[in-house]
Amino acid sequence: MLIKLVLLIFIVLSAPFYACADQINNIVLGVSNATSGPASQLGSKLNNGAIAFFNKLNRAGGIHGQSVELQLLDDSYEPYLTKKNTQSLLTKFNVFALFNYVGTPTSHSIYQQIIDQQIIYLTPFTGAQFLREPFANNIVHLRASYRREVEAHVKYLVEDKKIREIGIMVQADQFGAALEEEYIRALAAYGLSLVVNTRFRRNTLDVHWALTKLKKSNAQAIGFAGTYKPLASLINKATQQGFTPFFMSVSFVSSQDLFSRIQPSNKVFVSEVMPDPKTCRLAICDDFINDMDTLGIKSYGRIELEGYVNAYLFSQLASKCEAPLTKSCFLQQANQWHRQTLGKNKRFNELQDILNVNVELVSRSK
Repeated sequence: MLIKLVLLIFIVLSAPFYACADQINNIVLGVSNATSGPASQLGSKLNNGAIAFFNKLNRAGGIHGQSVELQLLDDSYEPYLTKKNTQSLLTKFNVFALFNYVGTPTSHSIYQQIIDQQIIYLTPFTGAQFLREPFANNIVHLRASYRREVEAHVKYLVEDKKIREIGIMVQADQFGAALEEEYIRALAAYGLSLVVNTRFRRNTLDVHWALTKLKKSNAQAIGFAGTYKPLASLINKATQQGFTPFFMSVSFVSSQDLFSRIQPSNKVFVSEVMPDPKTCRLAICDDFINDMDTLGIKSYGRIELEGYVNAYLFSQLASKCEAPLTKSCFLQQANQWHRQTLGKNKRFNELQDILNVNVELVSRSK
């Protein structure tokens, strides 16, 4: 009887240890992005795409036997919440890396911490240049930069449409500042400058004052930095008032979310840096559609695909390291990714060649 009691006590006391050991054997990625507020679609869709991939990966045994878990926190696209969430992810959850953060101002709020502490920052949903220059080997990108997107905007407007009166309306934060800098730079290459530069407050639909200023400028095209809701409000109000310039936005706005909120127009363009999964011919796009169906999600687009591809990229880099995965090995592989010398995996190189290069201007024509 005494022996049985001792064995029972041993089993009970051991249970938390085994649970903890299992948790240590998993790879935890920390995510802080917007799943509430005006930018909620962005974080939610990115998360769904990543979950679809990691669910399949974990069913197949994970990465050398290590499952990948996502620790998801909502920051409502507010930098102060991003900082708070990041601290929690690093201390409370001891994550391996930060993954799929959304936004320029949110990324800017933790940038110095990322650099100083050499925290791995994976596939942020932003094309801001400060995350690319100067180069930091602990920041891993897949998407194209805003510089390349804005260059595509200006090239189309100036060379194809012969437009020279170009202005901008941007968020009054680091995102807006980043786009302003890129527009000034891209226009200067054609000997042009902005005819109007106006701002609005992040996470609001307060575009009335900015619209009044844009109309007075007689700009023929407006570049935009913000989320889909204020841009939709701007376009709809401008159309009602008979002001119909070209409206150009970078991919952060999401063409799918924007076009569902405005009337069809051949003067509204969004530059996209991921293929449309409905027309994509890559093998990974077929996998994405099958895995989203398995997850029970029937409606999806480029943002979900980006979340999925980001997860795929992480798994490809991590799988080249022996278990247990270490940060030093992962960063070594990530550095090879940045140098575009990853190896002979055809699908991986195909992603590298296509997803990190192409910028496509899309519109919802009449």
